[in-house]
Amino acid sequence: MGSFVLLLGMAAIFVSCQAEQASLRLPFAVIADIGRQSLLMTLIVIPVASLLFFLLPRTSYPFFSFLNRSAVAKSGFSDSVRLGNVSQIQMDETVVMRVAMEQIEERSLYWRGIVFDHFNGQAWQVKEQKERPLHRYGTGGRPLRYTVYLEPYEYNTILTLDHPVYVMLRQVRRYDSYTYMAMFPLNKKISYESISSPQGMIHVVEDDLARYLEAPPDMPRVKALAAELAAGKNGTAAADNILRHLRSGRYAYALKNLPSSGRPLEDFLFTYRYGNCEYFASAMAVMLRYRGIPARLVGGYRGGYYHDYGKYYVVPQRFAHVWVESYFPGQGWVRFDPTPATAGDVASLTGTGPMFRIRMVFDIMEYYWNMAIINYDLQKQMRLFVKLPDLLKPPAVPFARQHVIWLASAVVGLLLLAAAWFLFPRIAGKSRERRILDAFLRRMARRGYRKKSSEGLEEFIRFLPEGPPKAAAQKFVEQYQGFYYKDRPLSRRDKDDLRRVIRGL
Repeated sequence: MGSFVLLLGMAAIFVSCQAEQASLRLPFAVIADIGRQSLLMTLIVIPVASLLFFLLPRTSYPFFSFLNRSAVAKSGFSDSVRLGNVSQIQMDETVVMRVAMEQIEERSLYWRGIVFDHFNGQAWQVKEQKERPLHRYGTGGRPLRYTVYLEPYEYNTILTLDHPVYVMLRQVRRYDSYTYMAMFPLNKKISYESISSPQGMIHVVEDDLARYLEAPPDMPRVKALAAELAAGKNGTAAADNILRHLRSGRYAYALKNLPSSGRPLEDFLFTYRYGNCEYFASAMAVMLRYRGIPARLVGGYRGGYYHDYGKYYVVPQRFAHVWVESYFPGQGWVRFDPTPATAGDVASLTGTGPMFRIRMVFDIMEYYWNMAIINYDLQKQMRLFVKLPDLLKPPAVPFARQHVIWLASAVVGLLLLAAAWFLFPRIAGKSRERRILDAFLRRMARRGYRKKSSEGLEEFIRFLPEGPPKAAAQKFVEQYQGFYYKDRPLSRRDKDDLRRVIRGL
C-alpha cells in the first residue's frame, strides 16, 4: 500500500512536468528530490488516511452512483399471494441477499419473510398482525448467529433464517407471526445481524387462533379430501398424512399453464394435478383448517448457493417460496413443506458448470465490498477504540527482556527521526539553495558581519573590510549568483564547491 502511494505521488509530479514541457529533462538531483518529497507525502497520507478510515462512519450510499443506472427494486413476494399468478421473479437469478454464516443442512434453509393468515379461495392476504415490543423467545435447538447483506427491493420485510430468535436492527417492527418489518424503505443495501435456531420449532402458547382456522365455505370437495386423509387421526398425524398425499407423486411441480379459474385450488387437486409451491402450500393449509388444525402460509426464500471460500450463502430471487406452518398445543408452530422435492429448478441448493463458478468468483468480490463498506459501522469503530489500549500494551515478557524491547524501540525511533532529518531537509519549507545561503550568512555573522534585510548580497560584501573574509565572501556570491539568477538547479558539485568556500571563511 505504501509503495503504491509513493509511486502514485511520483507519477503525478512527472505527469505534471510532462504536461508543461514535453522535452523537459530532469537531472538526477531533481528526481531524487521528487522521490524524497513523494516519500514524505506517503508518510503523511497513510497515517491520516488510516485514521480517517477508522473515524469516519460508513454509509451504504454509493459515492459514484451517478455512473450507474439505478436498479429496479423487486422481491420474490408481496403482501398477497394469488394462485395462478406466477411472477417472472421465479426465474430470475438476481441476488436478493448474501448471508455470512456456517454451512447448515439443506433442509433447514428457509428464509422467513411474511406470514399470510387469510384465504378467500383465490388469494392469501395479511389480515391481522400484532406487534410484540420484545421479540425474544425460545425455539429449542442450537442458536446460530449470522449477518445478512440485503440487496434493495420493493417490500419492507426483513428476512431471517427460520426460526428467528432476535434481529439486531433499529426501527423495526416485531410481529407475533415472528416476522420483522422495517420502518424505512429498503431501497438501498443494508446489513444486520440476527440469531435463529434452524433446528428448532417456535415454542410459544397462542391465545388467538381463530384467524388461523378460517376456511372458504364453498369447497366441499377439498373438505371431503381433508376428512378422508385425516380419518381417525388428529394433530401431527393428520398433518403428516396430508403432507404425504401431496408429495406422493400424484401431483407435479410446474410454472406454466397453471389453474387460474374461479376455483384454482379445486382445479389443482382434482383436475390439473400440477402447480407451483403456492398451490401445494395452499392445499395443505386449507385442508388442515378444515380439520380444525390452525395453519398459515409463510412467504420467503428456500435454499441458497453456499460459497465455500467466502463462507456465505447467496440467495437469488428465483428461490422465492411459500410453505405451511401449523400450530399444535405443547409444541408450538411446526413447519411443513408440501412442495415436491423434484422442483429442483426452483430450489436448487448447488450450482454446477463453468459459468456458475465464474459467477461465484465475481460474487465474492461483491460480497467483500458489501462487508467492508456496509458492515463497518460506528459500533465496530467504537469497539476498535476500546480495544486499542490493549493492542498497544507491550507483550507479557520478563522484566529484563521488556526493558531491552523498550530500549530497542527507542533506538529505532531515534534512527527514524535522524533519517527524517537528513532525508527531508525541506520539511521546514526551505529549498536547498536557501539552506546554502543561510549557512553562508551564519558563518559571516559569527565573524561579526551581519547582513541587513534590506541589503542585497553584492551590497552586503561591498562594505566589508579588505582581507581574506571579503575575498572568500565575494567568491561565494559570484558562484551562488551564477546558478541562482540563471534559473539553473543546484547540482551536487555546485553545493560541494559552495560549502568549501563557506568552510574557508
